[in-house]
Amino acid sequence: MHDAYHVLNLGAGIQSTYMLLHLDRQSPGWEFSTYPITHAIMADTGEEPVAVYRHVEWLQSVVKRIPITIVSKGKLGDDLVNGVNSTGHRFASIPAYTALAPEDRGPGWKEGMTRRQCTSEYKIEPLNKGVRARIVGLKYRQPVPKWLEIHNYIGISMDEARRAVKQRQKYNGHPNYHVHFPLIEKGLTRVDCERSLLTDFAIPHQVPRSACVFCPYKTDAEWERLRTSTDQEDWNRAVEVDAALRRSDSLVRKGMTHYSYLHRSCQPLTQITFNPNPRELSPLTKSECEGMCGN
Repeated sequence: MHDAYHVLNLGAGIQSTYMLLHLDRQSPGWEFSTYPITHAIMADTGEEPVAVYRHVEWLQSVVKRIPITIVSKGKLGDDLVNGVNSTGHRFASIPAYTALAPEDRGPGWKEGMTRRQCTSEYKIEPLNKGVRARIVGLKYRQPVPKWLEIHNYIGISMDEARRAVKQRQKYNGHPNYHVHFPLIEKGLTRVDCERSLLTDFAIPHQVPRSACVFCPYKTDAEWERLRTSTDQEDWNRAVEVDAALRRSDSLVRKGMTHYSYLHRSCQPLTQITFNPNPRELSPLTKSECEGMCGN
């Protein structure tokens, strides 16, 4: 066991892909002496788009210096539909939109939103446990020795800097844990990272955005891309989960008088005509997903 571990949180989106490839190549400014990262870890919800899984396989084939560890607490959509979480207890809520049944909505009705617990349970907890058990080698519930330090490197860029503030707050009071944001240190935005990936690396595909196919934090443009994607299984999965949220026998509805929807219009996905606006900022960026999804 070493006295310090330096781990990259891999979301498999543009920013973390940019960091991983430059770190593996030891590009200028990304040398080991500056960022002594020896491991990358990704939390898989089991519900990423097909393109993300293809991209991760590509990363595993080209990244030579930094091993990629993948951890998971189960398939989020299945647990959601079955009304349980990964431990078999109460389900972990996604931030779905809620409203009364259409026939009961009066003039000026407004949608609500359920609590977001999915990021904590299916992203953050598996990452933390994976670092402890599979990288550091600590046993279950074994406390972190006072002399050991764990450094997490997260791909939050300048245009998302406010998300870094919340991440830093989570580490307050934990002297063994340290969080770093190299992209912010270098003044890099998501667009900067995307341009670099296009010019510096021979990536044979577009780097996809990492987020569950049924994540409610989508713009109409993102929903439309999902609907018209060649990977129709992604759209079909989103439709399946959306419908399951409102099934009369679904445990997700237990104790709820309102109905849940994945789209903010509070209509079933199959009945919506999306109005893509390329300038619309994604709710995933505006509302944050703890710096884990989408980077």
